[in-house]
Amino acid sequence: MVYISNRRGFKDFFKSRNTKFYIAIMIIFIAVVITTAIIIHKAKKYNDGKHNTSDTASENNFSEPDSESATDIEGIYNIQINLSNYTITIKDYNDNFVRKMLCSFNSFEEGEYKNTGGTGLRNVWYDDKNNFYRYYTDFGNGLIFHSASYSEKNNKNSLNSDEYNMIGGKNNTPGITLSVADAKWIYEHCSFDSVITIYTDKNERHTLELIKIPDGITWDPTDVTTGSPWVQTRIKSMDAPSTITIEEKNSDLSNIRKQIKAFDTDNNDISDYVIISGNFNLNSHGKYQMEIRLIDIYGNDLRKDIELIVTEKETESETETETETETETETESESHSVKNPETTAKETESETQTKTETESETTPSVSQSESESESES
Repeated sequence: MVYISNRRGFKDFFKSRNTKFYIAIMIIFIAVVITTAIIIHKAKKYNDGKHNTSDTASENNFSEPDSESATDIEGIYNIQINLSNYTITIKDYNDNFVRKMLCSFNSFEEGEYKNTGGTGLRNVWYDDKNNFYRYYTDFGNGLIFHSASYSEKNNKNSLNSDEYNMIGGKNNTPGITLSVADAKWIYEHCSFDSVITIYTDKNERHTLELIKIPDGITWDPTDVTTGSPWVQTRIKSMDAPSTITIEEKNSDLSNIRKQIKAFDTDNNDISDYVIISGNFNLNSHGKYQMEIRLIDIYGNDLRKDIELIVTEKETESETETETETETETETESESHSVKNPETTAKETESETQTKTETESETTPSVSQSESESESES
């Protein structure tokens, strides 16, 4: 008996029409997988650093580290610096316009700056020989971006206003100086893999302008966090009496502020923005001079001089003495106006007796006169 095997050889497998069809499907599937993997890899490279709020240092949370090492958690941007007009143009990975800002610096060489493995650094407050810079970003390629300097760490009201007012022109400070808002944007968004290009184009025009900080103000006008003296709307009015009187030892300014009213052009109450300054002591009675002031981001700067009178506060013992004196005075008055009943009875009896004696003396006199008259007749 002869057995015929049903197994097909390897060569016969490839000769089958169905097998060729399956192989074609497999090749197409593998190609799709490879292509998808390439696309995902490219997208990941771009999106790895898209802004992640959980990794960004918060403006008001200083419990987070002051610095962080170079990572790719932020977006990759093209940062273009024009030496001729002190502007920075930000474009995204696909060369789309994102943001434009003014800056100031001393001098830089033209060229393209990339992070070639250097260590980048970010600081919320960076200390450089007791000059403190906010939102300090070192890209690890020799270029550093930061705010104007402050004289005290964590004190937003200690800005070097002269240095800030130089933004948009040349300065002598290290790195590239920006407003707080712009420095914060770069700090939060730009990856250390961002490419920085420095060039010169005198024909490039812009309409950017930062408000100049007036004398006596030490707060960045682009910093709108709690405590800012800058009104973000247009000021309409600020009114207060020429003389304000408060009681001594009232250690806060609430009683002064109650007498000051300010409004913007939309009639919103902006009295809380009024700046009160002067050399006065609320714990010591006397007359002082103070100034109230109101500023907005449109350049309005209202001021008024006021005489502050701090009156002496009465002590508890003085108050008790006055109360006792008043009580004694009232008691004396009552004692004079209300008589003792026994005394009153005696006075009445005496008056009655006196009246009787007077009448008895008068009656004999009249009788004698009548007798004499009868005798004559």
